[in-house]
Amino acid sequence: MKLRLVAKFKITPKDPFNFDFSFYKPDHFPTPDTEWVNGKRWQTMLWKGRKLGLVFEDRSKEKFPAVLVNVFHVTGLHKKFLSDLKEEIVWRFNLNLNLLDFYRFAQKDHLLRHVIQKLWGLRPMIPVSKMLDYFGKWGKWKALAVHYVWEEIWWKRKSEGVPWLEKLIRL
Repeated sequence: MKLRLVAKFKITPKDPFNFDFSFYKPDHFPTPDTEWVNGKRWQTMLWKGRKLGLVFEDRSKEKFPAVLVNVFHVTGLHKKFLSDLKEEIVWRFNLNLNLLDFYRFAQKDHLLRHVIQKLWGLRPMIPVSKMLDYFGKWGKWKALAVHYVWEEIWWKRKSEGVPWLEKLIRL
């Protein structure tokens, strides 16, 4: 099956936003249907019965986050399908999440402040429910706090290694 570029659209995530932290997740196990380099992610998607190729490109400028989405398919796609696809991408990558209140809260906590500074603009994609009881001290922000701590561990693993984690996931 040969796919061709059939549409492009722009998504404007809420600021602050970091494309690479949000679209490349080292905590997700890689599959052969995705590829990532700084500022760009290629991904296949089966959505509403259609086989798609998607290329996400960072088009952000300073305080103006933007993602260009290139959509590939064997034939053209209806405007309604593309509009629904755009909404799905915004939802999947959590691009409408307003992080500012959480960041103000996190500045008061030593561990969170450090992690947030390293991962500024990251969007969570998967909740980490098993650790929520431990992180109860962060109240209503505990789910987001857990996500940031977890991401920081995975980014550390990428550059330094985290033996206990690698043993746990059998790497």
